[in-house]
Amino acid sequence: MPLNYSKWDNLELSDDSDIEGHPNVDKKSLIRLKQRTIHEQREARKHRIAQLKADIACNEVLEPRIKQITAAVEAQGPTYFSQLVDRYRNNPSPEAPPTNAPGQKTYDEMLLSLLLQVWDDAKKDGADKDDPRLREKLGKGLQRHVTMMAEHQARLKSDLAKEEAEQKKKITSEDMHDAWDSHYVPPKPAPPPVKGAHIEAPKKKVTEYEVINPKAVSAAPEPVASTSAAADLSEDEELPELTPTLEAFSKLPLKAYEKSWEFIKGHRDTVVPGASDALLVAAFKAQSDGKSNYAKQCVHQSLLLQYCEKLGKDGVSLFFRKRPSSD
Repeated sequence: MPLNYSKWDNLELSDDSDIEGHPNVDKKSLIRLKQRTIHEQREARKHRIAQLKADIACNEVLEPRIKQITAAVEAQGPTYFSQLVDRYRNNPSPEAPPTNAPGQKTYDEMLLSLLLQVWDDAKKDGADKDDPRLREKLGKGLQRHVTMMAEHQARLKSDLAKEEAEQKKKITSEDMHDAWDSHYVPPKPAPPPVKGAHIEAPKKKVTEYEVINPKAVSAAPEPVASTSAAADLSEDEELPELTPTLEAFSKLPLKAYEKSWEFIKGHRDTVVPGASDALLVAAFKAQSDGKSNYAKQCVHQSLLLQYCEKLGKDGVSLFFRKRPSSD
C-alpha cells in the first residue's frame, strides 16, 4: 500500500532549505525575514477574523431591532419615529457590544444614528413634518437599510469563511493539541501493616569460604550475643491490634463470603501483614469476655485471610473465585 504524504504539503515552515536569494545576502537573515513575514500575516489574519466575528455578532443584535422599528413606524407613522429619536437621545440604554475598543458606541447610539440618517434622507427627498408622504418615505428608508444590512451581513460571513479557510490551509504550531496524552499516575502506596505485627526479616545470604584447616575454624569460639540483643529478646513482644477497618471486617457474618469479598475490594488495608494475628488476638479477648459469637467471627475472618495468603500473590481473588457459592 503506497504511503500518502500529501498532508505534509500543508506544513508552513519558516526555515525551508529551498530559500533562494542573492549570494551576497546572508541566508540566516532571509530565514528570519521569512519568519517575521509569516508571523505578521498570521497575526493580521487572526485580527481580521476577530473583527469579522465581532461585526457579525453586532449586526445579529441590530438587525431584528431595525426590522421591529420599521414595522412599528409603518404602522404608527412619524409620531412613533420621533418618540424613538427622543428616547435614544435622552434616555439611551448602556447595552453595547462586548468589546474593549475605546469609544465603543452602544446599540441605542447606533440606532439613533441610523434614524437621523433616515430622517435626513427623507428631508432631502422633499418631505417635511406635515407632509402626508413622510410615513411612506421613512418606511422606505428603513426598509432600504434593512436590505443593506442583510447584504452586508452575508458579505461579512462570506469573508469570514474565506479567512478561516485560508487560516486552516497551513498546519502551524497553534494547531497542535494534546490528544491521547498519557501521564504516568503512580500507584497508591501499600497500606501499612497492623501495629504490633511480627514481620520476619529477610534472610541474609551467608558466603562460605573454603579453608585449608576446617577443624581449626570449627573449634574457634562463637561470638557471644550482646547484652542489648539479649535484653531485646527478653522484652515482651507487642501484640497486634485491630484497626477500625479490621474491626468492621470482623463483625461480618459467618460464611458471608460475598460480603467479605466486597469489603476487601473496598478496603485495601484489610489484607496487610499482621491482620490475621490481630483478629486471633481479638478472638482470644472476646472469648475471655464471654463473647463467644464474636470470637467465632474473628477466628473465621482470620482463617479466611490466612487461606488467601497461602494461595500466593493473587490469593485473595483466587480464593473467592474458586469458593463454591453454596458454601
